[in-house]
Amino acid sequence: MSQPEVPEGMFPCWYIKSEEIERVKKSRKPYADYKNTENYFLLTNRIDNTFIQGNIARRDKEFGLLNNVLHQYDYLIEFLKHQVVYFTFDRINLYQLIELYPNAPRPILFTLKRIDPLKVVKPNQGFMIMPFHQANLDQLYFTEVKPFLKNQLGIELLRADDFRNNDIIIETIYNTIRDSEFIIADTTIANKNAFYELGYASAMGKEIIMIQDKTEQKLFFDRAHIRVIFYDISDIPSLQFELKATIEAIRAKQ
Repeated sequence: MSQPEVPEGMFPCWYIKSEEIERVKKSRKPYADYKNTENYFLLTNRIDNTFIQGNIARRDKEFGLLNNVLHQYDYLIEFLKHQVVYFTFDRINLYQLIELYPNAPRPILFTLKRIDPLKVVKPNQGFMIMPFHQANLDQLYFTEVKPFLKNQLGIELLRADDFRNNDIIIETIYNTIRDSEFIIADTTIANKNAFYELGYASAMGKEIIMIQDKTEQKLFFDRAHIRVIFYDISDIPSLQFELKATIEAIRAKQ
């Protein structure tokens, strides 16, 4: 049986996995430069320069019904698991799947957002900015924050001392900040290295959550564009609740 013709006005469409993004960052080669695609995208609405809407189909199939599509295509399965899903139409620019409208008139309507390649992140990775070798802060990180985020949200939280065996630690820290989904910064204690990291994260336009012991009244960073959580060291559950709610709010707007 011959394959159906690709409908007029459709674009080749590649599903890009996170490991592919890492490969491209290192090699500087185009996305999916080693394979053809059977996926095609039909643009139905260009909302603005960032958001577009349309339908995705395979060359060998008609537009599928929702119950068929979701069980067949990896990118939709991942999206339903709340994983970040990317596509490219030209092997250079990336678009993130933002919304899926299963109840819209068939075929299924997708909303995609064009992504700045510098802002492509590793899903479920966060970076913690804080001084180390401070007993209270070390306990907060290792005992209260890091395991909580891993257990509740599946987030792997890293800190600068996780790379102490790396010969190029500064570059590694900056790369980790760049690749992280969000940044948490404890500014309770003034620390030059922590402020350098915080300034870099801000310059990169990262999502930053600043936390600070409420007994320290002075904020060391301009908080006009940064979320701040003041915590009571004797009430860690409240801090954990606010952290989780803030991260969920960040993800909801992406």
